[in-house]
Amino acid sequence: MKLDGLKVAAAVFGVENLGAFPNSARRSILYLDSKATAEQRSALVAAMSQQYRSILGTVSAVRTSPIDFAMALDGASVRVGELLALDAQKVVQVQVFFDGVFPAGEASRAGGVTKRLVHPELAVDEELAYTPFIPLTSYALGRAVRFDNTDATLGSTWSDSRPRMSVFTGTFAF
Repeated sequence: MKLDGLKVAAAVFGVENLGAFPNSARRSILYLDSKATAEQRSALVAAMSQQYRSILGTVSAVRTSPIDFAMALDGASVRVGELLALDAQKVVQVQVFFDGVFPAGEASRAGGVTKRLVHPELAVDEELAYTPFIPLTSYALGRAVRFDNTDATLGSTWSDSRPRMSVFTGTFAF
């Protein structure tokens, strides 16, 4: 079945930091491209559930919606109908420091590796305790500047405009 060009988005919720604790309990909602046929939607759910089971956890709901994804030189945006919105600025000229560079107590530890990101142009000095959840090619780190969720299916909605290092953009295939 041809799935080329179709988009899938997922909202993954958990009590723990999902990147720092990869085996923590989580629930998710899959959003499927409204351009997909019923047969393609079934194939997308099966493929995503099989290949990314540990990342998605329990898939609590599947929705069909227009999905818009745009990448530019300076960032990316994702829109899932009126339900989800994410805007991110691409981070460039990032210095990454590994464990042992900072005095004890200055950098937190997650999985034995801590990275501290410094970006003077964006006034960023933040810790990043994880890598992308899935293998990505040509990925870039991003700083979320808007993250809104109005889908209350999993019991939580939010509108967050506090800038933070929490986004990876890139391409993947399955």
